[in-house]
Amino acid sequence: MKKNKAVYTEGPIGRTMLKNGLAMIAGTIAICGYNIVDTYFVGQLGKIPLAAMGFTFPVIMLIGCIFHGLANGVMAPTAQLLGNNKHSNAARIVTSGLLITMIFSISLALIGILCNDFIFIRLGATGETLEQVKGYMNIWYIGCFTASVGALANSLLVGAGSPKISGFMMMTGMIINAILDPVFIFGWFGLSAMGIKGAALATVISQFIAGSINIYLVRRKHHLIIFEKIPWRVMKAAANQIIRYAIPNSVSMMMMPIGSALVVKMTSFFGDAAVAASAAAGRLEVVAFLFPMALGITLMPTVGQNYGAKLYSRIRE
Repeated sequence: MKKNKAVYTEGPIGRTMLKNGLAMIAGTIAICGYNIVDTYFVGQLGKIPLAAMGFTFPVIMLIGCIFHGLANGVMAPTAQLLGNNKHSNAARIVTSGLLITMIFSISLALIGILCNDFIFIRLGATGETLEQVKGYMNIWYIGCFTASVGALANSLLVGAGSPKISGFMMMTGMIINAILDPVFIFGWFGLSAMGIKGAALATVISQFIAGSINIYLVRRKHHLIIFEKIPWRVMKAAANQIIRYAIPNSVSMMMMPIGSALVVKMTSFFGDAAVAASAAAGRLEVVAFLFPMALGITLMPTVGQNYGAKLYSRIRE
């Protein structure tokens, strides 16, 4: 098996961080692009569909925080093991993390579908808006699996030293979403118009395509997914290590979706038009954080690899 070189343990720190941050700019643009493209096309359907998307935003953000926390929970120990040249151990962590992520995402999707009414009525959705919210989320929950695995694969590519590939694949997913959005939303090429449900389906398909390619690259390029029986003892140890990183990471990111949920709840008192306007603005404001987000994505694996290699002076720098 070809072993990966710990790419973040060499070279000037400032230049390395800047290079990796610039490489991930495409990825952070893609994160914003998904929101902007969906908002543009759904906005053409009127205020009720756009308001419905506004109600879904904090819930999707919250679940995204959980998935990204879980992905970082896998990536952090993986980066440390790669920095310490323990590639086989890293591969076991990644494979175990992939199985855990799959099981967790399917469980979360089932819970979400069962709790749709309970959640969105309390956020202030009613009538036709509530029905459109449930239509969108039922499809999105089916794609929970693709969203979680895609987030994990992106983090692993960055952690293994391929931020350019990760950014490129995130951009590819966004472009596929932009192409499919009008096809499903408005019913192009003889398809039935699905409205807001079409936006959800376009997101699920684009994430599935990009996530599948990313998993293939993690396996083929970095050899971090193994097809062999992993003893329960090893799986349990890997799960404990992943959860130790994942829980605080997820919790630290949850303030933004919780705040967003409070804004949606308060805005709902002013009607669907207010929720729609707030949703459109909220999806655009993320653009202001493009470069800090890009730099932050590569910070954890850089620290992780240097920690694994015991290069503490580089971490301080």
